[in-house]
Amino acid sequence: MMAAPWFSKIPDAARRTPITTAAKNLLGMAGRRTRFLRNDFPPLSPLSDPPQRRPQAPHPKSKFLAVIKSNPASIKPAFSLVEMLVVIAIIAILMTAGSIGLSGIGGKGVTSGVATAESLFDEARSTAVARGIRSCVLIAKDLENNSADDLRRILVAYEELDKDGNPLVGADTDPTWTLSSRGAVLPDQVYFSKRFSSKDYESSGSSIDTVPLSNVSESYRGTYYIYRFNSQGISQYDKGASFVIGNGTRVSSKSSTNAPPKIMASAKRDFGGFVIWPNGRTSVFRSPEQIGTELQNLNPGDDF
Repeated sequence: MMAAPWFSKIPDAARRTPITTAAKNLLGMAGRRTRFLRNDFPPLSPLSDPPQRRPQAPHPKSKFLAVIKSNPASIKPAFSLVEMLVVIAIIAILMTAGSIGLSGIGGKGVTSGVATAESLFDEARSTAVARGIRSCVLIAKDLENNSADDLRRILVAYEELDKDGNPLVGADTDPTWTLSSRGAVLPDQVYFSKRFSSKDYESSGSSIDTVPLSNVSESYRGTYYIYRFNSQGISQYDKGASFVIGNGTRVSSKSSTNAPPKIMASAKRDFGGFVIWPNGRTSVFRSPEQIGTELQNLNPGDDF
């Protein structure tokens, strides 16, 4: 049995002094430490257990870093915000420069019409070279049953052949033309210009030849302007011919002879076209000045 501590013999009055009480507490703590080392210290109650730290959720950045370390291939390269802004600025500059450079060569309708016509000229030349026969491009002048398409409908045709695929007439005779496709129609308010289109691009003033077309469906019958290619795809015009279209307005219920297209106030310089060189190739006009100086003197309401 453990002996009573020495301070138990001290009178009660002396025990209540601060010094005695402090000594008692220290000795008591020393005794508990001794019992703890001998493993006979009583276990702590749940209420006296030290507070436990709450588990904290991992930071989102730590998850991201863990993914990178575990699987580096999952991180795909990307552009930074600064790089994207630089690219957008460059695109804006290029678009502005392009719009300035093309501002004087026609609107969307004329630009689209030039591209369509150029592809049909290329089709006619390819037909002549591939089949070894004459071909042509036809632009409606006066249609018998569809005047709304005057100066707007463009066709590709080739000379009539016999059952063996040979031309019916000789090279010195103007053939009967057979349509190779339905062709195309220029955009609304875009018309072929008989005034600025010429057989001789360098001297101008030589109007394009015309031919009648009757061995076709009723909607295509009428008179057409014609650009010819020989069996080798060479243009008929030694000095180069011009093809010009412009934006304007006309009375669609009347023929182009009686109601030619007129310049609109908002489209004074809205013209475009190209040159057909002797070898059959084409070159697009880059400015209205290349079409002709007379174009600069046009006024709203003038015919073209």
